[in-house]
Amino acid sequence: MKPMMLVILLSAVSLSISMPAVAGDNVATVSGAENISLMHAPVNSLGRLDLHLIELSPESPLMLLSPLARKQFVESLVFGDRGLASFSYEPIVNEMSASEAYRLLSLFGAQRATVYIPGLRQESDADHMVVQAANPNPVFEDYPGYACSGRATCSTSMSSICMSSC
Repeated sequence: MKPMMLVILLSAVSLSISMPAVAGDNVATVSGAENISLMHAPVNSLGRLDLHLIELSPESPLMLLSPLARKQFVESLVFGDRGLASFSYEPIVNEMSASEAYRLLSLFGAQRATVYIPGLRQESDADHMVVQAANPNPVFEDYPGYACSGRATCSTSMSSICMSSC
């Protein structure tokens, strides 16, 4: 094995061992439902995103996007101390159905934001179920048309959603 590959693998293993179970120390202040989403989100921090990308498997919902759309989506992700804070939905709308978008956003514990994404394709019963079941929870304050630009600060950004975890 090449020395550089060994360093990358050892870094990934040490990163996965050192990562907390949740995105940050303020999880106790997050509402119950959002807390559960954060705890169970496989990717809830930049460190976990890096690890996920290193270990990217064909089963990852990110693989449903073309390489260019995947790059655009990943580069749009903003993480705060409570998990995913904002993302651009443009690559999602261009390439995914409603159920695929739900699956992708579930990777980040952000599946509730599916309801805010306009124009998702509905090609299957699963897609229709996602759209019909998607009901914005008034407890969460997510802001379509904005991106997280700093802690508790959302700024105008077309095709983005600033989440309550910003």
